[in-house]
Amino acid sequence: MSEESGGLGLTKLDASLSTLRTMIVNIGFFIAMILLIPTMGAQIVRNPIVIEPIGVPEALADRGLTSAVAANRVWDGLQDFSQTAAIARQSFVAVPDSQLVEFSLPGSGLSVDAIVKQLRQFFGSQETRIAGEIICQTSDCAPEGQRLRLRVVGRSIEIIDLPPLGTTPVPVYFREAAAGIYDVLDPLIGAAARAVTDPEGAIARARRIATAGGPDARWAHVLLGDIALSQGHGEDAKTHYLAALVDDPAFIEARIGLVRAALALGQNEDARTTLGQLPSDGDKAAVIIRLQADLAAAEGDLDGARQLARAAAEADPLSPAPLVHLGTLALEAGEVEDARAAFREALAIDPGYGAALQALGEMHRAEGDLEAAEALVRDWADYAPDDSEALRALIAVRLEREDFEGAAEIYGKLTDLTVPTPDEAIGRAQVLQKLGRYAEAGDAILALTEATPPLPEAVLLLAQLHDEAGRAAKARPLYEHYLTLGTELPGIEMAKAALERLGD
Repeated sequence: MSEESGGLGLTKLDASLSTLRTMIVNIGFFIAMILLIPTMGAQIVRNPIVIEPIGVPEALADRGLTSAVAANRVWDGLQDFSQTAAIARQSFVAVPDSQLVEFSLPGSGLSVDAIVKQLRQFFGSQETRIAGEIICQTSDCAPEGQRLRLRVVGRSIEIIDLPPLGTTPVPVYFREAAAGIYDVLDPLIGAAARAVTDPEGAIARARRIATAGGPDARWAHVLLGDIALSQGHGEDAKTHYLAALVDDPAFIEARIGLVRAALALGQNEDARTTLGQLPSDGDKAAVIIRLQADLAAAEGDLDGARQLARAAAEADPLSPAPLVHLGTLALEAGEVEDARAAFREALAIDPGYGAALQALGEMHRAEGDLEAAEALVRDWADYAPDDSEALRALIAVRLEREDFEGAAEIYGKLTDLTVPTPDEAIGRAQVLQKLGRYAEAGDAILALTEATPPLPEAVLLLAQLHDEAGRAAKARPLYEHYLTLGTELPGIEMAKAALERLGD
């Protein structure tokens, strides 16, 4: 009997100790939560954005495109799209639901995230969610019939309907989806990300934001100024930067823009005056020193400009950009080895920094060392496989080396990554033509020949492809069609000669 009592006593003691441990842990968590109340408050207010699993048909799930994978592709598109926005303002952060981590109190099953959600609902701060599905218009779910529909759910619901996938590269398709999301949630970033690829669309969106007023109006004016400056319209750029300063006289981004516009217009005194009004410290210190270097270079003081560029690099030691600027100034001064050293110093900070790799590659090309140039550009493409500019640079070097097989390979990667321009499509077809791959070459330009109106160069090239492949019956009508597209086309005599050779 006493042994049984001893065993029960130990069991009760163990249970009591376990309960005590759980209580201590929970009390510790509650104390931590009290200390984190300010953080939780910020979490409630900040309106997080969650990408829910995207509904996919079973046929796509069987191929590996599950709901979670589709949501991650939407997230990839958002990252890719936002990175092209050259604007310093912060934007929203979206996270796929599968990547969320939930915290709960041990032993209680009480979720901290559930508490935050309940508090958010209580205070009327809705969580924004991105949901949707991929719709298949055919039973086999072929790409031509796949279409993405997204819903941005917050205080209201916005529907984003994309056209069928068709032949659009998958990364480009999800980037277009991201563009639609940004148009709803952050139109300013949506406009800024289009500034290079679609400047007219970016200008239209930025003007709407500037006209509407609000906290983003000053940023929209700066964006309009940046686009105008990139297009060589310095006076228009100044007008936009001054408009931003009307909204906020202390807006440093607008003042920096004014300096750049003055330098572009050759108004060195205006640039000097505005530079004198900018702070010498703060997070823009390196940018301001670089502008001082640009001013010195504009006035012919290349030695002073290089000293200032070095000071900018020291002010921002973790960025390779000031060192590339230093190398560029050294090249202008004719100091080739100093330039090479600066570019290599930039690569020591970031081995995949495209501007430095490209600059070194161009130096090797100028020296006639195409093999070394290709090695550097290839490194750039390897470090940034989704960078279309890196692929274009690698194509250019391989074409210069007459490595048509290698150029064709990279053209294929570029086509998988982005929609090629007409010039790129024709360039790819010409490379494939040299390799005797006539069917692939024809596929590369077929859309250009079927456009309204068709591209004359593409029609002539397709005729030549059929001609070289011995398909006279297909070549002849294309030559004839080419002759109807204009009276001053450069290939008219060639087309007429080909028709005479082919006969009836």
